[in-house]
Amino acid sequence: MPRVSRVLPHLSVEEVQQKMKTATNFRRQQKWFIVYNALVDPRTAAQIALHTGTSKRTVHQVISDYNRQGIAAIDSNSKFKSLRRVKREIRSGIGEHKLQKMLPTLK
Repeated sequence: MPRVSRVLPHLSVEEVQQKMKTATNFRRQQKWFIVYNALVDPRTAAQIALHTGTSKRTVHQVISDYNRQGIAAIDSNSKFKSLRRVKREIRSGIGEHKLQKMLPTLK
C-alpha cells in the first residue's frame, strides 16, 4: 500500500492559502498548492499529483524540501539554483560575454 504524503505544520492552513494567493510566479504557486493539499487532505503522492497537475516525483520533492527546510524551500531564491542554471548554460554553449555579466550577480 502506498504511503500517505504528509507535511510538517510549519504554517497554518490559512497562511498556506495566503502564500498561494500571493505567489510571484506559477511554479511557486503550484508548490504551495501541493503543500496545501498535503496539509489539508493527506493522500498518496500519486493522488496529490493527479489533483495538482504535477508528477509524483515533483510532489515527493516539494514535500521533502518543505519538511526539511520549511518556508525557505519554496519562498527563497536560492543561489544554488542560479549556479545550476549557469552550469547548464555553460554546457549549452552560452557566449562568454553573457557569462561574465551573470557571474557578478551570483556573489
